Amino acid sequence: MLLEQAIIEVLRKHSSEMKTRDTKPLKCTEITKYLMRDFPDEHRDEPITDKRVRNALKKIINSELSKEDKDKSIRYTVYERNGEEYKTGFWTPKNISDVELKYLIDSVMYSKIFDSETAQDFASRIQQMSGKNLHRMTSYVAGNLFGRQRLTIDVDVLENMRLIMDAAGRDAFISFNFNVYDVVGTKIGLKKKDSYTVKPIQIILNDGRYFMLARYQNNDKPYTFSVDLMSEITINNKICDKVKTENLEKNFNRALYSLQHPYNMGGNPEHFKLRVKRDYLSRVVDVFSYEIEIIPNSITETTVDIKVRASREGMKRLLLFHYDGVEILDPGDEFEEQLMEAVNALCEKYLKK
Repeated sequence: MLLEQAIIEVLRKHSSEMKTRDTKPLKCTEITKYLMRDFPDEHRDEPITDKRVRNALKKIINSELSKEDKDKSIRYTVYERNGEEYKTGFWTPKNISDVELKYLIDSVMYSKIFDSETAQDFASRIQQMSGKNLHRMTSYVAGNLFGRQRLTIDVDVLENMRLIMDAAGRDAFISFNFNVYDVVGTKIGLKKKDSYTVKPIQIILNDGRYFMLARYQNNDKPYTFSVDLMSEITINNKICDKVKTENLEKNFNRALYSLQHPYNMGGNPEHFKLRVKRDYLSRVVDVFSYEIEIIPNSITETTVDIKVRASREGMKRLLLFHYDGVEILDPGDEFEEQLMEAVNALCEKYLKK
């Protein structure tokens, strides 16, 4: 490894713009000390000295004079000494900050597609992208500090993703087994439900899980499959049809799809009018985000009327979940009947006689 590369690596691991518990801007002598500790083989032929390190730092700095500060490999503090500029307090701006890396690690640890060992291994590899400060911020990755992941699964979700995306790139169909959680022996586990052959359209992330939108042969209607419940995926190049879904694939908006299909429930989005208690509005914004339209002249001290688009099944679940803060206006006879069926089912189960 070139000395310049080793210096960048030392700064990446041990330096930071502001002083933290584990990192700080480094002096030349401190960089030399870390080099001798972290790269003991680098000074076998020629000893690593402060002079060599300072010359290497100068070489790196001079090579990046035309770059903007945000794009430079090394940043530093400049002050005058005996009428000359002197550089010290070296640090490197990481491409991804420690806080951003912590977010990636937390996303892995809180995901619903990994077993405990895979999540811990993945998060540990992300930790290696930075130094001690990140390790301190995410110390729960090691050992059992985080606790176990979601119910352990035998499905390699990322491998499933690779196969699905490979098939989509080939414009091919896939065949797979679809499983469900069920009682297996005396425990809960995956049990095969059915086998399917479909053509992948898109993959979306919803509530920490990946879902595949796909269509059947000679059918342009999209159906949803949980990627973590799929197994034995094979690419089937022999099946083809003449259904054109270019517009669906080209214009598909992942974020909008998630907003218009609450709880990932399929179906065509419809317009709904809702009366929402303003104390509960944050919950509704969590679901529909920027898709909410306030109905003019509907704002009171306690409520506001809004318009949203959602699948019917998704809306039904939202109303049941937020029964104490959201009311549907003008539901229509058919949808009102569906809501009554759900409410009556609850009454039959829990209404005290």
